[in-house]
Amino acid sequence: MQTRVNRIAALAGVACVGASALAQGSDQSHALRAELSADALSKTQYMEKANGFTIAEGDNKLKVGGWFQFRYFMNFRDNPGDFPSGAHDSGFTNGFEFSRMRLNFTGNVLDPNLKFKFEGDFNRGTGEFLLLDAFGTWAFKECEGLTLKWGQFKGPLLREELMSDTAQLAIERSVMSSTFSQTRTQGVNIEYLKDSFRGQFSVNDGMRALNTNYASPAEKDIGLTARAEFKFGEADWKLYDDFTSFRGQKSGVMLGLAGNYQHDGNTANPGSGSSTTQPQTDQFNYTADFSVEGGGWNAFVAGTGQHFDGDNGSSNLDDFGLLAQAGVMVSDHDEVFGRWDLVLPDDDRPADEDFNTLTAGWNHYFIPESHALKLSADFCWFLDDPSTNALVSTGSSNGLLRDNNDNQFEFRFQLQMMF
Repeated sequence: MQTRVNRIAALAGVACVGASALAQGSDQSHALRAELSADALSKTQYMEKANGFTIAEGDNKLKVGGWFQFRYFMNFRDNPGDFPSGAHDSGFTNGFEFSRMRLNFTGNVLDPNLKFKFEGDFNRGTGEFLLLDAFGTWAFKECEGLTLKWGQFKGPLLREELMSDTAQLAIERSVMSSTFSQTRTQGVNIEYLKDSFRGQFSVNDGMRALNTNYASPAEKDIGLTARAEFKFGEADWKLYDDFTSFRGQKSGVMLGLAGNYQHDGNTANPGSGSSTTQPQTDQFNYTADFSVEGGGWNAFVAGTGQHFDGDNGSSNLDDFGLLAQAGVMVSDHDEVFGRWDLVLPDDDRPADEDFNTLTAGWNHYFIPESHALKLSADFCWFLDDPSTNALVSTGSSNGLLRDNNDNQFEFRFQLQMMF
């Protein structure tokens, strides 16, 4: 393990952009302030329109919104290994796709403290509508900052996964995130938010339990997930709703720590008729992350790991992942960024080689300080052979394809629109 770790080089850099202002005469100052105020009002109105359409009646409110991400891919690989015998093996794959097309419904019922959210996605392969988020929340009046959530939601683990698909720095989350992601589960979650601290604790069906019933073998017997976040600086928590730090925003730092424990094996598949004994397994996932937003530049680093413990200690495995990324606004509309991530399997896995990815790209925000309409382009260099890593999956939304060689290259272009 030490030999492989020694091969890892630091591949992230942060650029800082300074800003200056010239003193103006009194008349010019008044004119400038009036112009900026009108511009700010215009942006605010646009962002409100891009934040859904609201229907209100008495104490009930329903907001209908959505968004889509339309992409074009160009993928280059030397040895795809998935062409039938005799077929032309060009190693070049390209085309358009609707990577995500979402509709969401949010609001409150009878009381502003009783809220709900439902969100679904049109499957890019079949066009069928798939339920993703479905939960209610209750903010306790007696204890300010305490909120209960129940239903189907993302467990409070990896920060990159918890952040909205529309608010990422790159076009798609890292390979590390897709490998270790908690995705969605069903359960209850309690959150406490106070000043510079935010904590969550969830009892659930374990990681990756999307749209399952209580007797499904995909569910774990028990899942326990907790996350604690600490912010430093004057900025409020909304600053950390995305990775981007727009010019003029307040600066801030946030530290996150989280863990997930789940057990499986006590509940077999009811009604299957199988008498096979279910293996007892324990899994523990953990992560730490550090975010900096500097009023025009940003940086984020994260590490994660998972430990499997099977019957009689025969399946003890430890896997790890690392990520570092940074971005800088080069104008009010344009941002450049870079990212490196690593997936490191346990030595006892049959395919235990490292998998490194480098990503660099550009975002253009048509409306300053808004993700409502965003054009993005990035380049991914998958340095290692995915077939030699037992954890990395191909064919996912990041565009990584089957390959039996190192050095797969990919260009991605995306137009994102929110409404």
